[in-house]
Amino acid sequence: MKWHVRLVAAAAVVAALAGCSESDTVKGSGSYAPIITGLRNNTADVAIRGIPNALEVVVTNVNGLPLTVHWTASAGTMSDSTGMDAIWIPPDSVGTDTVTVSLTAADGTNTYFKTTSFPLYVDNEYERWTRSDAIQYDVAPTAGDELVYAELRNNITGEGDVYRVAAPLAAPIRLTQDFYSIQSPTPRGDQAQIAFTGRRRSTDSVSIWLMPWGGGDTLSATKLSQGNTQAQRFLAHPRFSWEGGFLMYASDTNLVGFPKLFYRDVINPAPPVAVVSNSSAASVFLNAYMPANWGPGGSGIAPPESVVTPSYRFFGFVGQTPRGAFKFRTPSFAEPAATSDLAWVADTTIAEPDWSSDGKYIVFSRKEVGATHRDIWLLPTNATSISQAVQVTRGPADDSHPRFSKDGQSIFFVSNRQDRYGLNGIFATERRGTNLWRVRRYDLP
Repeated sequence: MKWHVRLVAAAAVVAALAGCSESDTVKGSGSYAPIITGLRNNTADVAIRGIPNALEVVVTNVNGLPLTVHWTASAGTMSDSTGMDAIWIPPDSVGTDTVTVSLTAADGTNTYFKTTSFPLYVDNEYERWTRSDAIQYDVAPTAGDELVYAELRNNITGEGDVYRVAAPLAAPIRLTQDFYSIQSPTPRGDQAQIAFTGRRRSTDSVSIWLMPWGGGDTLSATKLSQGNTQAQRFLAHPRFSWEGGFLMYASDTNLVGFPKLFYRDVINPAPPVAVVSNSSAASVFLNAYMPANWGPGGSGIAPPESVVTPSYRFFGFVGQTPRGAFKFRTPSFAEPAATSDLAWVADTTIAEPDWSSDGKYIVFSRKEVGATHRDIWLLPTNATSISQAVQVTRGPADDSHPRFSKDGQSIFFVSNRQDRYGLNGIFATERRGTNLWRVRRYDLP
């Protein structure tokens, strides 16, 4: 049975009809017998692993007979309350378990007994951070566990702005004014600035901008680097490290149009440092690397020790081919850039990797062969094969752009899922836009 079929059984308020229940009438059965019509989870639409879930049995009881209820579960811990409500703590793992509800009643003449078993899908714990019809993208957690992200204000032209939200479902704060388009906002670790790529006008080239933490417009923001020059035609994916002012980004040069990785210190200005060589003589000449994220370590005076990035051959041309995920040591300001590469994991489905601050795990989005959506996966840093990855999100929704919180306890991501997630995949509930979510209580590889 496919998982989303199990989800519907778990999520629906009327999860099972009376005709689907097993019943054993001790005496009399007619239309006056109480009937179990469903099971409601008042904690979440899909049962959350390892924590108390408040369950409620839904009963049709036309005569209002006093009921005695008995609850059991195939796994986990169930509080048998003898009432219409019970608390179930499922196992701390993803899977399907069974909750059985039995009830007895008497009307002075007849005694009734009914029992129904409900298969309940148990999943990770998700928390919705935004609720909007707009398309949101490029989520970036701050050191204080706020979120910075981009949002389209015009789906046709691609016009958008940078927003910040302080807590789940809090009112978002618009940070940019008078910009035509925005991509990849990234907060500095000390929350003094936000960097992003954007256009001031539709006719401008893309530039990297720095603006104050509280927001800014095209006059108060500072242009850090500008594209569409002889030496730099492509700029994308800026990313601040957790410590210091080290900003990494992807850029080409006048030698070749295949973007490579560079970083610079915005607090102590110095020339950009190449992470990967863009030399015409290098073996990596035809390869592009992006979007990249910082590895562990780093301080106010030194960048993190490594970066992780996908790579593409012939990026932007016919024949563009993904090459897998790569790691590079971060060179200092006096060291040469890498002139060769070797795939860390040569799986071409890995996209948008992010490294946990403790250096132990890399999270990424992945679309499996034949799938129409992406899911979030985890891989230990010392892994050598995609077979060692653990799946974090599942289902018909498209989940992408995963980012670790600074403490590594949560993964934020962009998704087009809705609150009643299990039902959407079956009944095709309209999904307009994409919003931001957080997942906790997930398995580690």
